[in-house]
Amino acid sequence: MKRHLLLAGALIFGFALSNSSVHAESIDQNIQNQNQKIQAIEQSQKQLSQEVAQLAADIKQYQTQYEQTLSQKNKKEIEVNELTQKSIVLTDKIDKRSDKIRNLARSTQMNQKSDSVLTALLEAESIGDFLSKSFAMYTFVQANQNLLDQQIADKNELEKVKTAATQALEKINEQVVSLQKTSEKLTKAKLSLEVKQNELNASLAQEQAKKAQFIKQKEAAEKAQQEALAKLKAQQAAQAAAQKQAQAAQSTQTISTGSVPASRPASSSGWNPPLASLNVSSRFGYREDPTGYSGTRHDGIDFTGSYGTPVYASRSGSIANSGYDPSAGNYVIINHGDGYYSYYLHLSSILVGSGSVSAGQTIGLMGTTGNSTGVHLHFGIATTPNWRGFIDPGPILGV
Repeated sequence: MKRHLLLAGALIFGFALSNSSVHAESIDQNIQNQNQKIQAIEQSQKQLSQEVAQLAADIKQYQTQYEQTLSQKNKKEIEVNELTQKSIVLTDKIDKRSDKIRNLARSTQMNQKSDSVLTALLEAESIGDFLSKSFAMYTFVQANQNLLDQQIADKNELEKVKTAATQALEKINEQVVSLQKTSEKLTKAKLSLEVKQNELNASLAQEQAKKAQFIKQKEAAEKAQQEALAKLKAQQAAQAAAQKQAQAAQSTQTISTGSVPASRPASSSGWNPPLASLNVSSRFGYREDPTGYSGTRHDGIDFTGSYGTPVYASRSGSIANSGYDPSAGNYVIINHGDGYYSYYLHLSSILVGSGSVSAGQTIGLMGTTGNSTGVHLHFGIATTPNWRGFIDPGPILGV
């Protein structure tokens, strides 16, 4: 039975080892996924760096343009100031000339009755006097005409100067507005890139932290796998040692007791004793708990004996169940076909498999497996194969 226990333990450790391997593979996949996420973020950071470099170039170009525009603005402002001064001078000249023209016109009206040539001819005393008056009139008119022409020219120049100053100022102001818009655009772009950089840095830190966590889990899984391997090796070594010990015990038993009889003669009265000799150590019913785990109700009769003593089928029937239970140890349950089942517990070895058995057939060897304080056979009779419906086998066996 120890061989079965060791085999079960090996299977359990093998299952745990398999689970740890699967877990390690799952962690490796998680780490690979994290690497892909980190690479994607780093690629995004690379692209963002290129955008930042381009933006820096744009800002530098803008700064150069801005400085040039400021220089042009200063020059234009100087030109505007000069034009403004020129405009002031022209305005002053025009105002003074206007006063002079008004004075001349007033003087002409007062000193000359008529400005017509006919009047001058009629009033002239001689041809010489007429010519003199005509020349004087022409000279006055010509002088006034020149004055008027200069006045008109200065007014046109003044208008031209004012227009040039206004246009220059408007143009430079438009450039300043355009630069302000460009500045706002570049500032927003810079802020946007800074936000993206912060987000990518945060995402990268988060994904790297997850990767570090998965790496720790992988290390823990690998450690658990190594521990499982070590336990499995130890279990296999223990199994091999137990097999050798069992073989040695079997050999010793065979030498000391001879070969185990396959069966004992069947009784014609129904139920046969499960052992060659019956020595009761604990009866059916209430008793003190011998181990602290067995309970105070005893569902069968305990018979003492030597390790390896043959255990017989009390009646003929078929094997209902056999195996190992932490409490019952190695056990065999026989179905007798008439509503009764016999139980054989704490065996050192089970010598039957499935199928039918005959009364008196050796089904196992006495031992102390399971929840047992010493070598003995627990024999029980029940109306079910499910560890319920037990009755007292004492009166049936006559003990």
